[in-house]
Amino acid sequence: MSLPAIETKKLSKYYGKFPACIDINLNIKKSDIFAFIGPNGAGKTTTIKMLTGILKPTEGEVLINGININQEPLRAKKIIGYVPDRPFLYEKLTGKEFLNMVKEIFNINDDKYNNLLEFYLEYFDFKDRINDLIENYSHGMKQKIILISAFIHDPEIIIMDEPLIGLDPKSTKLLKELIINLSKEGKTFFISTHILSLVEEICKHFAIINKGKIVLTDSMENLRKQYENEKLALEDFFLEITTIE
Repeated sequence: MSLPAIETKKLSKYYGKFPACIDINLNIKKSDIFAFIGPNGAGKTTTIKMLTGILKPTEGEVLINGININQEPLRAKKIIGYVPDRPFLYEKLTGKEFLNMVKEIFNINDDKYNNLLEFYLEYFDFKDRINDLIENYSHGMKQKIILISAFIHDPEIIIMDEPLIGLDPKSTKLLKELIINLSKEGKTFFISTHILSLVEEICKHFAIINKGKIVLTDSMENLRKQYENEKLALEDFFLEITTIE
C-alpha cells in the first residue's frame, strides 16, 4: 500500500491563545486533486504554510510522501511545487532570470530544465515576454511566472493557494487542463480556492475548514448521492455548513 501524498496528524497552530488551526487531519492520496475551502480567516493559508514548511506547527505533524517536513525540510520541499496567495517576485529580474534562479535552487538538470521551460513558455504563451523585467509585468503575467516556477522542477506534489487570481479566461482554462492532465500522470494537487465552481469542475475530493477546524471531507459525487440531488451546488451547501455556529 503506497503512502499518502500528504498526511497531517492533529496539526494545530496557535498564535498566543488564539487557535488558527485545530487538529487538522488529512490523508490525501497520490494523483488526487484536493480542494481546501473555507471562509476568510478560516485557517486555509495557515494550514498551507504548515504543509509547505513555512510555518512550524504548534502541535502535530505534516508528512509529504511519508517525509516529516519539519524533521527533513529540504528532502520534503524538493518534491513540492508551491503557488502562494501573495507571490513574492524579484522585480528587478527578468522572468528568465527568476526562473534560472529557481533552477539553481532546485538543482535541476540542464536538459530537463530547458525542455520544461520551453514547454511551459509555449503553453502559457509567454515566450515574447520572458526577457522583460518582472516590474513591467501585469498581475496576470506575474501569476503565470509563479505558476511556471512551481512546475519547472517537475514536483510530485503541487500546493496552490488561490492559483486563478489575476488569470484571464484563456489562461484559467489552460491551467485547469494542465492540472487534470498532470493528475493523470500521477501528480497530486492541493488547491485552496474561493472559486467553488473550480472545485466542482476538476477536484476529486475536498475539505471544508471553518473557524480553524475541518467540518467536512468528502467528494461532490458522495455529497450528491447522500442528498439524492444530482444538481446539488457546492456553493449552497458550503454557505449552509459554514454559517452553523
